[in-house]
Amino acid sequence: MTTEDAGSISLRNQWGRRKEWLRWAVVVAASCLAACGGDSGTEPPPTEPPANRAPEARGSIPDQVLTRGGIAATVDVAGNFTDPDGGALTYAVTSSNTGVARASVSGSVVTLEPVAPGTAMVTVTARDSGGLTASLSFAVTVTASPDLVASVSPDSVTVAPGGEAEYEASVRNQGDTVSVATRVRAFLSADSVITTSDEMVGEASDVPALGPGESTSRTISYAVGSSASPGTVVYLGECVDPVDGESDADNNCSSALKVTIASPDLVASMSPDSVAVAPGGSFEYVVLVRNRGNGAAGATQVRTFSSEDSVVTTSDEVVGEASDVPALGPGETASRAASMTVSSSVSPGTVVYVGECVDPVEDESDTSNNCSAPIKVMVTGQPDLVATVSLDSVSVAPGSSFEYEVEVLNRGVAAAPATRVRTFASEDSVVTRLDKIVGDASRVPGLGPGESVRGRASITASSSASPGTVVYLGECVDPVEGEPDTDNNCSSAIKLTIVATGSVQPAESPLAGRSGGSRAPEAAHEAVVRRAGNIEFQPIARGSRPGAGSACGSSSSPRTGASLRPTLCLSAGDFLRAGSRPPK
Repeated sequence: MTTEDAGSISLRNQWGRRKEWLRWAVVVAASCLAACGGDSGTEPPPTEPPANRAPEARGSIPDQVLTRGGIAATVDVAGNFTDPDGGALTYAVTSSNTGVARASVSGSVVTLEPVAPGTAMVTVTARDSGGLTASLSFAVTVTASPDLVASVSPDSVTVAPGGEAEYEASVRNQGDTVSVATRVRAFLSADSVITTSDEMVGEASDVPALGPGESTSRTISYAVGSSASPGTVVYLGECVDPVDGESDADNNCSSALKVTIASPDLVASMSPDSVAVAPGGSFEYVVLVRNRGNGAAGATQVRTFSSEDSVVTTSDEVVGEASDVPALGPGETASRAASMTVSSSVSPGTVVYVGECVDPVEDESDTSNNCSAPIKVMVTGQPDLVATVSLDSVSVAPGSSFEYEVEVLNRGVAAAPATRVRTFASEDSVVTRLDKIVGDASRVPGLGPGESVRGRASITASSSASPGTVVYLGECVDPVEGEPDTDNNCSSAIKLTIVATGSVQPAESPLAGRSGGSRAPEAAHEAVVRRAGNIEFQPIARGSRPGAGSACGSSSSPRTGASLRPTLCLSAGDFLRAGSRPPK
């Protein structure tokens, strides 16, 4: 094309535009004349809007190179597309291989996420309001990369002051290409998150080049200072130096190894928690010392204290001599049996608390728990009747009978006059004297301290009782004058289940444990069971009365004297570590 031709084309384009403007001017003038009442004689021809034109792509979108495991890339494509009509454009994006790279778009910004090594073609499509589109494609290449991670094992250790914490540190290349040689360093932290900002411990160690999936490890010993305070907790970890091209350097530090400085913690306990004893009587109990700490406890001693209140401390009165407690490892226990005699001069009604306190050992983490809960010693001159039964549960058919033994024991320290025992039926497993009486009361003869009587009761289920009915039976002895505790006068319950004929289950002894059951129907219990005759009680041979023992101490009362020492005399054996045998 010549310069003259180019000028001609320009003139023609200009003339074409003038003609277009002239045509529009004529149309506008005609419309004006019609609106002003001009007599054109004809309607103006309808106008047509200009045709929608498709968006246009401009230039190209640069190809992208990403690293597997690395951060995503973003590209703003607003400058790569235009709408000749000036309208707004929306964008869509697709990836030819989402296993290599994933693509998404927000507004005009395209986000590219690396997935795996390879190449994918990403296509961006611009769309106008009329649905016309224009597209551009570009390549996204994802390259392989190393990715080093550190780990430690185990995750926690306990070490005594002056000891060593040993652990294994590993470095693994979880990337998909070879990592060059680097170094790993140990760090000490006050919290459980290890970073390179923590205190470095020792020297860095070399890590060789590692292929994809390869790892290397080393064993490390961390020495704990002898002055370290028991109970202190610190954290150890490893951080591997990043290598060139590493996809993720945020995972180069391991999780933390928790290092606890060991300490013993001795606690004392006693059983039982309460006893009733006559003046001049004695009782036995067991003392247990346990090291519940995580460090070994050296040998120590335990002492017996008597107190006027229920909190025993080393400020209370010492009773007898201290006893040796052997060294105990974490979780180990030692126990001893002891016997305590109450002074014969102590007045009935006196209450004394007896407890044991173990002497603290070196580096013990908590010495506030070294004293046991006390045994409440009640000095009494009163009777105390209790009733027991020989069965726990039984199943019978309607019209059938069963028997059980009833025992009444005076466990007090004074004689109990004659009284009566009654059978009760209950809808629940707790029998009280408020429940329904079954049959007549049976006579219980007078009982001296420690004496008991035993008899047999016979119960018959009504022939009209419905299978599935459950009733609880028990025996309650009437309280006698001066009895200090009447809450224990009723026995535990016998669970009686009415079953169909031929389905009778064997009776269970109390040693088999108590089982639950449904509530009995609301019908009167005498319609379910009845007792045949009275219980004939016979005495049971017993040893000496409970609490009997030699007198000790002086004649002063612990409630009036300044010292509790004359009240109690201690006789204790040696402490034996659990699992050991007493000497012959």
